[in-house]
Amino acid sequence: MRQKFLGVLALAAIGTAASASPLPCPVVGTGMDVYIALGTTGCIISDKLFYSFSLAGSDSTGGSGPAASAITLTPDLADPNNPGILFSSSGWSVSGAGAFIDSTIGFKVKTLNGQPLIDDAGLGLISFATGGGGEANIAETIVLGGGPAFTTLSVDSAGGPFTDHKNFAPVSSVNVSKDLLVATGSGSDDRARISSFSENFSEVPEPVTVALIGSALFGLGLVRRRAVRR
Repeated sequence: MRQKFLGVLALAAIGTAASASPLPCPVVGTGMDVYIALGTTGCIISDKLFYSFSLAGSDSTGGSGPAASAITLTPDLADPNNPGILFSSSGWSVSGAGAFIDSTIGFKVKTLNGQPLIDDAGLGLISFATGGGGEANIAETIVLGGGPAFTTLSVDSAGGPFTDHKNFAPVSSVNVSKDLLVATGSGSDDRARISSFSENFSEVPEPVTVALIGSALFGLGLVRRRAVRR
């Protein structure tokens, strides 16, 4: 609890300081409202800046679905070359006849050094459940490098796919807009829920990294040759 509190304080601090440089996103989960408050300052995951978060939506009760504070964002650093965010909430859940929640989430990602290194986007349903005539799906559009080029991804509870990814020519930034829907049919026992989903952006190695790897392999080759000659 103390770690989470400190993480929120850190993000709040850079959110209230217009001239502050972006800090790393907190390792522990933090409400999306805090990320939204960061505006274009954003925060850093691996070597990328995630910023300009937004949330809108509607539901069958006339409301707007879960509030930003009820959606938790956690940096995904399991693979440094494929950084991303895990979104989770108990608010994307409906049951009964004719119920739905439709949320639109937006954010932007760019490389810190401005180099065109982002070449892949991945979307995955992590935890979800449906019953009867319930359905749960996420569809998104990713504008590449400021556009007009774009790519689309989608995941669906009705037989999948539960993960989707697209490769594209390397760019330095992407603009993500996703539509999350949980809905039921006409059955009183229908239900649908999305508890968590992930978003990741892999990358090509920087030229200097490729050069270093090449030099290392070349060096190993020379050492091996000399060893064979001896």
